[in-house]
Amino acid sequence: MQIKMDTHHNFTVEELVLNSSFRKWVKEKEYTEDQFWRIWVDLDIQREKTVEEAQWLIGLMKENDFMNLSEDELRQDIAMLMSNIRNGKKQRTVYKGNQLWKYMAAASVFLLGGYFYYHRLNVQEAESAVEITNSREVLQYSNDSSHSLTFLLPDSSTMVLEPMSKATFSQQESNERKVELTGEAFFDVRKNPHRPFIVLSNKLITKVLGTKFKVNSSAAKGIVQVEVISGKVSVFRKMDWEKSKSEVQTVASGVVLTANQKVDFIVVDGTFSKKLIDIPEKITKVNVEDFEFVQTPVTDVFERIQKVYAIEIVFDSTLLADCKLNASLVDENMYEKIRLICQSIGATFQEVDARIIINAPKGCN
Repeated sequence: MQIKMDTHHNFTVEELVLNSSFRKWVKEKEYTEDQFWRIWVDLDIQREKTVEEAQWLIGLMKENDFMNLSEDELRQDIAMLMSNIRNGKKQRTVYKGNQLWKYMAAASVFLLGGYFYYHRLNVQEAESAVEITNSREVLQYSNDSSHSLTFLLPDSSTMVLEPMSKATFSQQESNERKVELTGEAFFDVRKNPHRPFIVLSNKLITKVLGTKFKVNSSAAKGIVQVEVISGKVSVFRKMDWEKSKSEVQTVASGVVLTANQKVDFIVVDGTFSKKLIDIPEKITKVNVEDFEFVQTPVTDVFERIQKVYAIEIVFDSTLLADCKLNASLVDENMYEKIRLICQSIGATFQEVDARIIINAPKGCN
């Protein structure tokens, strides 16, 4: 794994473990690049925890592991153990496959105070909040606890699995990362334009390259909801997606969602209902003065809201040409901002297909 040796680069635990220079520094304190790593750690106190976690993992491995296993295999093993460490819960875990897990699992009992129970091929029959099954083909996650649990996936994406939910992750197809979800989960996907991230949930396919979004198949009976926090996702019916992959020159029809948008997929009739999320969040950084208005053209105000929240506001600029606004809208959420603006000019608004439509047939009143 080749990463530029830059003291300003915030190496992740995974990057440190896979970095031969760092591993040599950990094992040989007289190493010639000792100064680089000491400077790197000293620049940010938060890096000490990252180094500590990386050292734990390196201490469980032999250098031969890095030569005998592929980078993908190493990433998968590192991600699995890091999920265990960060969740810190009792677990029923199946470990299969390679010798690396022998070192990791054996030492994890010591490092984590006996939280993890290790069986090479069998599941330990014990009370458990989380179950993770590891094989080379598929990783299975389930959350039977009463709170959210965060998992680092093998591709370095993050999944927050909600209570009573379960998911599997696989990379069987070289050009695709696939999650099958039952329940609800939030995903922060590591961008990889060559390997789309696919989530399958109750006849609905969500495809992304790199973004933050949430999928909820338990929002209501017969409804799957996808909500986008940042970036862009494409949502398809499972049957359309599979047809497009099996037939030449067939393009799956679906719905494209961007930040602050969501869609309800009605399973029984396969229809989509696109809308804005309940409380849209600011997408760009703003200052207090950005929402202090003195004789500001209302058209400029709407354009500012569009930019900050990454939404579309449809209005007649000709009818609103003479409308001015004097107001402070610093603390209000997006919907309240729009409501107050419309109230001040005698207009109304409605949401249609994730867009805000301003109705002002007589201009300003």
